[in-house]
Amino acid sequence: MRNPAGYGFSTFVVVVLVAAGCSGAVRIPEEGLDDSGGGAGKAGAGGVDKPGNVGSTTGSVTYGPMPGDGDAGPTIVGMLDCPTVAAPGYGVGLPDGVKLSAVYKSTCSTCHGGYGEGQGKYPPLPGKLDEATYISRVRMGGHGMPAFAASVLPDSELRADFGTLSRRPESIKPGSGALAAEVDWDNAQVEEAYQKGLAMWRMPDPKGMACANCHSPDAIDLAVIAYRDDAILRRATLHLTSEQALVVRDLVHAQRKRFNITRPCTTDWRPFQPGGQPLPGTTRAEQDHSFLQNLVASKSLLMTSKVDSLARAQAVRDELSTLDLRKTKLGIHFARWTEDAFNGEEHRSINDWIPQLPRVPHAAQKDAWYKLMDAYTANPTNTTLYALLNAVDKMTNDGGYDDWFEANGKLGHGNWLTSIMQGKYESVLLAQHFFRMALMKKPGWFELGPVPFEDHKSGYMNPWWNTGNTTIGPPCANDPPCQEGYATQFPEDVRAELPQGKRDATEEFAGDFSHNWFTIGELLDQGLLNSGGAGHNTTEAVYWNGLKIGEHRALQTLFNAQRVMVQTQAKTSLGDFGHAPLWRGDGKAPPISLLLHGQWFKVALADVPEDTKDLRIPAMVRMNGNIMRTFLLLMQDKLKAAGAVADRPELLRALETWQGKLEGLVKQGPLYAKAFPELAGDMDFFSTDIVPLLDDVTKRVAAAKETEAAGP
Repeated sequence: MRNPAGYGFSTFVVVVLVAAGCSGAVRIPEEGLDDSGGGAGKAGAGGVDKPGNVGSTTGSVTYGPMPGDGDAGPTIVGMLDCPTVAAPGYGVGLPDGVKLSAVYKSTCSTCHGGYGEGQGKYPPLPGKLDEATYISRVRMGGHGMPAFAASVLPDSELRADFGTLSRRPESIKPGSGALAAEVDWDNAQVEEAYQKGLAMWRMPDPKGMACANCHSPDAIDLAVIAYRDDAILRRATLHLTSEQALVVRDLVHAQRKRFNITRPCTTDWRPFQPGGQPLPGTTRAEQDHSFLQNLVASKSLLMTSKVDSLARAQAVRDELSTLDLRKTKLGIHFARWTEDAFNGEEHRSINDWIPQLPRVPHAAQKDAWYKLMDAYTANPTNTTLYALLNAVDKMTNDGGYDDWFEANGKLGHGNWLTSIMQGKYESVLLAQHFFRMALMKKPGWFELGPVPFEDHKSGYMNPWWNTGNTTIGPPCANDPPCQEGYATQFPEDVRAELPQGKRDATEEFAGDFSHNWFTIGELLDQGLLNSGGAGHNTTEAVYWNGLKIGEHRALQTLFNAQRVMVQTQAKTSLGDFGHAPLWRGDGKAPPISLLLHGQWFKVALADVPEDTKDLRIPAMVRMNGNIMRTFLLLMQDKLKAAGAVADRPELLRALETWQGKLEGLVKQGPLYAKAFPELAGDMDFFSTDIVPLLDDVTKRVAAAKETEAAGP
């Protein structure tokens, strides 16, 4: 690990860390990952009612074969729709009669192959080295390889290994070593590996950091993803002795046995990505086009018919308010669980789940903190999860980063990065809960309603969204000179995770990073009613719309429309729009769901692209027109029924904004119709129908009496 002078924090998290934190480390290089499952057919992928029953099939899931696994057929889908591979083996096989040291077989082979043949980025052994140089390299380590002292690997065994590896037949090529089967442990052995591993998982290194300070409480996050032993040990031995790293490796395998994980998610999996994989597209415009085409293919009323009556508007309202974004494929690429520049520069990124800074329990509360973790893992319910999440801020600290920043920073604001990383850690805890629920076949991610965790009484319950909210407010946002130097204040090992050309932390954090967290946060809480943190800036997604949703124009429009429908249809005491609560049912005032108010027009309709070569135009014109018609017809109906409005000035401003968008569409109409003849009827509809409807609603708002919606 590279440590800046005076920075008292060398992170000890084992598999997915960067040098100054806990991020990114174990995505296997493609050329080193053998996903051939040896003809594996149907296999269990998670699920025991009670962890610890090795071999139990209770609640297990059966899937079809996956191309690349040696079988023909559809992709094998695992928990949360992730693509899967056969579980990595434990150790490697050797030809009959070939003997190598126990240390080689348990440690060296995981990277260099069972017979030293090499694999991926790991070279064959001994290669062109003579015996003396080989022994020296093993003793000294370097280039990501740990050093092995004579007390661990005696000279006699090292020389014997050299001789055996030197005689390896040329027919055994790099990457050809056969992976052995998963561990064949009985219940007692699994429990022993779990208990020893859990103690190591929580054991602080000399700097005070432990694996559990950035990861799940019990390594379940590493077990559900197909991290191979070579990756685990490669990262672990940067911070642990070889013997300690093997204990953590065994913990991961024990968890796979305890939860019957025979087909973990691929290392390229992007957790919670709807459908398991993003839609095609390399640019945001291309991704947006794929998103629109997917909506059309789904026969969405919004995309396949004209909203020309109140009945159709009500049907679209119902479709939007019940649309499950968690199952709606998107072009946005969600973050992988970890990123690691070891696998190439394209994987040098902070845009992953694991935080670059840890959350270390206060010394006086260490026992209490881990008791909360034990209570949660023994009985993973919403209640025990809430207790754990609520304690993060009270019981943990940043491992000394603020102290380092105060001593070394020049521009201040060290707690901004700390707050983001605390948000990532809380996000990890929430994510691993959904992993665990899926494995145990209990209601979880897909069973949530549009307003999740309503029983959480100790604050808001969406660390994913709140991480995005924190990210978009860097201290140097409006100060270019400060921006240019801000990232240089971070410890070098934190900066090393920023891609070349994006060493300005403001650009990286407020860019793809925040976009990812906002998107997944809205999938969790689709009305943004239990997300909090910024008042109406949250419920209206002001920051997200204003800063980074950018060229995902269609997605922006749909998310905004769906969010408002969820908000106005939901019967919950959660949520405050900054002006009026969502629901009122005691008869003292009209329920807000029956009252026309400003929230109805907080639908930020993204502009249809003006470039007539943009293939999104036909679908976006239809979607925007139908959304306008839906909301205007519903509002017209409410005005006729109630004759009252709330927030009249805000309503009129919103209607004026829509007027401007509508004028722009009408003006562009001839150009759109010429480029896309199928749009001729749609453009006429804007002029002859939507313009008069908007005028009528505006007049009714101006004439209606104003009332103040009552509180819940």
